[in-house]
Amino acid sequence: MGSGSLAPPAADLGPARGEPQMPIDETSTPEIWIRPTEVRDAAAHADFLLAHMAESGKDGSPVFAPGHRPSRSEMMDSAAARWARKLTQPMWGRQWFLVSRDRGIVGHIELRGGRIPPELHRATLGMGILRDFTGKGHGKRLLDTAITWAREETSLVWIDLGVFAGNEPARKLYARYGFVEQHTRADAFRHPDAGSIDDIQMTFALRA
Repeated sequence: MGSGSLAPPAADLGPARGEPQMPIDETSTPEIWIRPTEVRDAAAHADFLLAHMAESGKDGSPVFAPGHRPSRSEMMDSAAARWARKLTQPMWGRQWFLVSRDRGIVGHIELRGGRIPPELHRATLGMGILRDFTGKGHGKRLLDTAITWAREETSLVWIDLGVFAGNEPARKLYARYGFVEQHTRADAFRHPDAGSIDDIQMTFALRA
């Protein structure tokens, strides 16, 4: 699941004052590590997503992207806006990069807050790792990082995600971690190559 590289930083707005600190992965090694993203990382984020989406359905990878690709500038603007919001605001975002010493950004995980204030007890999770770095335990490391932060630094109760029905590796990873399948959105997407795609909705309970 291509390669990403760090772009020159733009103005760093950073998290709002008083926001919880973003953790750095304690299992990092000199070869590959996890770090929180900042607003100035928006260009690197967009470059990674473009590289990652290009692997969808190619060379043995399952289809995991719907086929529509926003422009680089749209992805940058959207990410910067999410990451600058406070956790008390709808549609906030907090993200971490998986970074390789040799390849740059090779994965990410992001939590996005609810769309309206009554939904702020829930967040939606999105994650992706370049194909060369899958099957090495990095998905669990990214999940550990984001979920530990959510449990310790927020009042979130639930984490939701959607995964394509044909993406068996991702479905198995999430199920092993404790995400529970809730329902299927039949014919959720119409992919230009893969046709109709069902989307599996899964949920993780942060608080017992």
